Order: sequence, then C-alpha cells, then structure tokens
Amino acid sequence: MAPVLTELASKEQAHVKALSTILSEHRTWAKLPEAPTHEGLNDWERLSGDLELLSEIGLSMGQLAVFWEGLNTVITERLREISAEDSENSRTLRILALKADPHALD
Repeated sequence: MAPVLTELASKEQAHVKALSTILSEHRTWAKLPEAPTHEGLNDWERLSGDLELLSEIGLSMGQLAVFWEGLNTVITERLREISAEDSENSRTLRILALKADPHALD
C-alpha cells in the first residue's frame, strides 16, 4: 500500500505546483490548508478522509475549468487535466480504502 500512496502523493504534489504556478501568474495565492479535525483511528478512516477531500478537489478543478473556459484556454486545459488525473487518483484511493475497510469480507 505504501508505494501506491507515495505515487499518489507525488502526483498530487505536481498538481499543487501547477496550481501554484497558475495562481502566481495572476498574482494570487492559495489560502493555507486547514488541518483536519480528525485524522482517523486506522488506515481505513484516514484513506476515506483523503478520498473525500480528493473528490472535492477534483470537482472544484472541473468547476474552475468551466469558469476559465473562454477566458484562457491554457488554464482551462490544465485544470481539466488535473480534474481527470484527480478522478483517476480517486479510483486508486477508493480501492485502497476498500482493502483497508475493517468490516470488509475477505
């Protein structure tokens, strides 16, 4: 599980860099992330929380792509790419969360 999570984290870090570049080009900065109120007691809870957050981010990227449509095609395409990649990353994270589910039947 660790190698897959490391790979997902690397992909998401690349998204952070891409979004930071877009923001800095427009003299805007991201707000600091809020610490989770509850990180989870086990792998399943932590992965489920990460999955929920990643799903929200992917949805936001899709909405932002629609906003930028017609204003800047380069930004629109990059946001669409990030949204699609987040969707794929969510699928992978969902599989890991299901494997870690303590109530799952083997």
